[in-house]
Amino acid sequence: MNGKDYYKTLGVDRKASPKELKEAYRRLARKYHPDVNPDSKEAEEKFKELSQAYAVLGDPDRRKQYDMFGTGFQAGPPPGGGFQAGTINFDFGDVGFGDLFDSLFGRVGGRAATHRESRAGRDIIQDLVITVPESVLGVTKAIQLTVQDPCARCGGSGGQVQPCAACGGSGQQRMRAGIFAASICPQCRGSGEVVAGSCADCKGMGYLPRMRNIEVKVPAGVGEGAKVRVGGEGSAGTDGGRRGDLLLRIHIREDGFFRRKGQDVLVEASVTFPDAALGAEISVPTVTGSAKVKVPSGTQSGQTLRLRGLGAPSLNGREKGDQLVQIKIAVPTKLDEEGRRLVEKVTELYKPSQQRGGANG
Repeated sequence: MNGKDYYKTLGVDRKASPKELKEAYRRLARKYHPDVNPDSKEAEEKFKELSQAYAVLGDPDRRKQYDMFGTGFQAGPPPGGGFQAGTINFDFGDVGFGDLFDSLFGRVGGRAATHRESRAGRDIIQDLVITVPESVLGVTKAIQLTVQDPCARCGGSGGQVQPCAACGGSGQQRMRAGIFAASICPQCRGSGEVVAGSCADCKGMGYLPRMRNIEVKVPAGVGEGAKVRVGGEGSAGTDGGRRGDLLLRIHIREDGFFRRKGQDVLVEASVTFPDAALGAEISVPTVTGSAKVKVPSGTQSGQTLRLRGLGAPSLNGREKGDQLVQIKIAVPTKLDEEGRRLVEKVTELYKPSQQRGGANG
């Protein structure tokens, strides 16, 4: 190794950060690992060079010495064992290259880490219909949903779990030659276990659909089309992964009386012609009961009156909408003789103003 440029060996700049060094070594080590190239002496030698280079540059103190003295630096005989590369002696004490590789690629429970990754369960999206008052005040709903839960027969494995025959359940395979004493077992990919056969219940899927009844809280102020997330109520994960979430897609049913417009609540109120003409105080329903509203004299049909703060709150609770009362003037559908006479009399009162309006127009 005398005269070797370790930075060039790893393909990085001399100012490379520790993260960049580690990523470069990981990438090249996987490429030239003896397990990947079992019959290549050249790959084995390249892998040794990469490991030696990272052993120096991956350690801050050794890297500092290397940067100062380069390949001409002699550290003396290794007190704890190690190897000699040219004129540089590298001491790793009780830490061998196997431990170096494990620190980069992971160990679990004293064996090489599995390549199987746990995955979170699938999220479930479900529609939920609520009323306008429920959207304003919030509500707790009992709902039924179908989730994917681990199969009780196989425990979610999809078959019968048994020790890997290739490595004896250790997750490692011993190498007769090369730097490492052991490497990740390619058969079980380091887990030490394999799944045999197919579960009779789940047909190898590892999960089965199950109906669940749960209660969910819909927050006050939620709007049409909003999604309410209920954590951990989705389908089960795999290999120890967390459960997915339940996403409730909100739909607000307008019952013909209350309506929503943003944070405002809309209602209609019918008044008689005399009340609209002379003014009155009427009672209108609200999502919590009823409230009084003053109808000014001369109010027109379709005019909107506002009740402050009786609408829906914002989701952060800092603001509240209003209740909007749209006035409709009620016209009688049947008139007796006396009623007809009075309406005709009122009509006579309107004629002069209507004629003036027409003349001015």
